[in-house]
Amino acid sequence: MERRPGAAAGGYHPGRLRRNRRRRRSLSPPSPSHPSVPPPTAQLPTVALVADGGARPPPPHPCNSPPLSAMGRDSEISRRAWAARYAFLKNMALREFASFMLNRHPDAAIKPIVPEFSAFSWAADPDGYMMAAWESGRTGYPVLDAAMRQLVAEGWAHNRMRFLAASFFCKYLLLPWPAGAAWMVRTLVDADEASNSLGWQWTAGCNSDAFPFTTLVNPSSAATRSLPRRRRRLRANVRA
Repeated sequence: MERRPGAAAGGYHPGRLRRNRRRRRSLSPPSPSHPSVPPPTAQLPTVALVADGGARPPPPHPCNSPPLSAMGRDSEISRRAWAARYAFLKNMALREFASFMLNRHPDAAIKPIVPEFSAFSWAADPDGYMMAAWESGRTGYPVLDAAMRQLVAEGWAHNRMRFLAASFFCKYLLLPWPAGAAWMVRTLVDADEASNSLGWQWTAGCNSDAFPFTTLVNPSSAATRSLPRRRRRLRANVRA
């Protein structure tokens, strides 16, 4: 498969350049003409007339909306917002932890942090048939194949699909995780050496705090647990 026309280039260095550009844009002050910045002289009316001649308060300005806690912590919007905030902070902490571990173990991209895994007997793939089938999405598992085709075409896949691909590579095909990690960091448009290497080691079971190697992820049942939006995105990559 070939990358979709117009898709960004993958790899660690292009991904780092894109992150730096986004960081600079987020730190720069917004332009006065930006739609999120209200005009300095804008005055909201204090009352608004209705058809029966009465008066009611005007609708809240987008920049003066009530805080999330005012909506009620038990509401669905508040519950999802708190879950999203927790997931964001968790992933930021994991990224910082991965950078810390890569600083302690500079060769973590090719060597396991747990040294005993260096003697693990991985499967032999001299002709590269299993590796090629995994890369091109021809494993026979629809959700995994769709995720791999999306990854090749767009340079991006959901985090759970990345975990599923890495788990299948290491625990079903029994191929060495450094080969899969190197291919994925070349393909991803948001490639991060620390997060990618430590994530693969966590999946393979050779990280300091790793997912047990004997725990398998079922590629068939993973499709039923996917969210509807992610299912639609993956369905577009399933061959007819």
